[in-house]
Amino acid sequence: MDNLANHGSGDGRYKRAASENYLTTTNLTIKKMAWTAIFIMLFIQTNSVFGQGLTIENEGTKLAYVAHNGKPLFAFGVQLEYMMVFPHENYDYPVWSEWAEKHGMNFCRTRVIQPIITNAYLPYKSVGEGKYDLTQFDPDFWQRFRNACVNLQQHGVIMHLLVFPHNMHVRVNNWGGSAFNPANNVNPEATAHLEGDYHYKFWNSLSDNKALWQIQKASMEKIVEATADLDNIIYDISHEFRSDCCGSEKTDWTKARKFFNAMADVIVDKYYQLEPNKKPIIGLDAEHFHKFEGQEDWNFSNPKFQLMIKGNSVESRVPTSDEVKAYREKYKKPFIIEEGSADDDEGEKIKFISIYDTDRTVIRKFVWKWMMNRTQMVDIYGPNYNSKAPDEKAIIDYDPNGQNAFEDDALILRSFWDNLRDYPNLDVQGRIASGPGFRKMVLSSSKEAIAYMASKMGEIGTKYQSSTMDLSELALKDGVYTVEIWKPIATGGKTKVLDQEVRNGALTLNLPHFTDDLAVHIYAK
Repeated sequence: MDNLANHGSGDGRYKRAASENYLTTTNLTIKKMAWTAIFIMLFIQTNSVFGQGLTIENEGTKLAYVAHNGKPLFAFGVQLEYMMVFPHENYDYPVWSEWAEKHGMNFCRTRVIQPIITNAYLPYKSVGEGKYDLTQFDPDFWQRFRNACVNLQQHGVIMHLLVFPHNMHVRVNNWGGSAFNPANNVNPEATAHLEGDYHYKFWNSLSDNKALWQIQKASMEKIVEATADLDNIIYDISHEFRSDCCGSEKTDWTKARKFFNAMADVIVDKYYQLEPNKKPIIGLDAEHFHKFEGQEDWNFSNPKFQLMIKGNSVESRVPTSDEVKAYREKYKKPFIIEEGSADDDEGEKIKFISIYDTDRTVIRKFVWKWMMNRTQMVDIYGPNYNSKAPDEKAIIDYDPNGQNAFEDDALILRSFWDNLRDYPNLDVQGRIASGPGFRKMVLSSSKEAIAYMASKMGEIGTKYQSSTMDLSELALKDGVYTVEIWKPIATGGKTKVLDQEVRNGALTLNLPHFTDDLAVHIYAK
């Protein structure tokens, strides 16, 4: 009996203990589930803040394109070349990022490792008397660098980072201000061999000078550490590289190629350590590569570079629309144009399209032209540290708001882009068989088409009367489509919507009168 009683009593205690243990276990399980849910939410939130990032879609085809957090990207905006180096009181980049977002602009090209400028930050530690220790980093610079990258990401701005700009470190007229000039650093083992007319050897480091290579490698790794978790970064290893080095001895192209390949590997390896589920987007500006046989082909066909990047400066040749199409068909990568120069397709070059001294019409036509070339990143020249604003203030503290009416036209371009439905399949197919304008451009797929007509790039105020436009050879299937007619100027926007039948890839539209440019959007009902 006692045993039974004890057993029964024990069984009751066991049941209570089991119940209590169950509750405890359940509470722990609930807590774990709660923490798991919180972690998942934080992960999702983190991904929504930092995002999936930039990816290449339709990879390996002529329709390869850049996506940002899963959506086709069209990034245009103002380059701020010295944004990273000046303190806020001299260069208030948050004002520019807010301005850009407010007006539908989302692109910024900036240099990372700049020349030595009074009152500016440099990535390396100052040791006094105008000299730097290239083996030590300046924490103030890197904190500012990180803050700027995060700030622009928060405003939806894609950052095109020029890591080792050739014109800042090697070109004769800027060599005196380079931290890699042996006169400006305390690292003779890494830079003494660059003295005199030999600074072109900056690109020979992997082959000839491991001390210099280790400094360059550490700099790139530091940049990746500060940016790999962000969703808005493109790495351009060198801006304006050229074998004929602007007055110094020519660069050894064989050694330079090794440098560029190895530096791309540095980025990839660092990403694998920090963000193993993400792939960096890397390119190498080919602005001057057409001058030497084989260089451009080596660059654009290189699997280490996901983008074809081509500068567009005064010294370089502007690619034509046909050349850009041929690039995409041959190399099967997205093509990116950089620097704010333009061409009217008859060889008349317009120098440095700039947000503060170029008419809004020219800027507008420049950006629309490159969008219609299926180019997804377009930059406009912005202020630099030694220019003057219209009010004669130093432009480094120049407020962009209201200085150029293109900012309002940009909103129309952004609205037009956001209305596109089948961008991944839009190709340079179709033509304006007859209709107004000097430049006539068409993109189409089986579901959608866009057309753009404009006066010459440098012309302002060209008026076109009401007329008809014949579109032919479109990829559109036969059927009835919605047609929107847009005036790209801010006071225009979407002005007309109608239904139109497409047969055998052709249709005729009645166009309103317009000044300078007009766009048409056709999509399946």
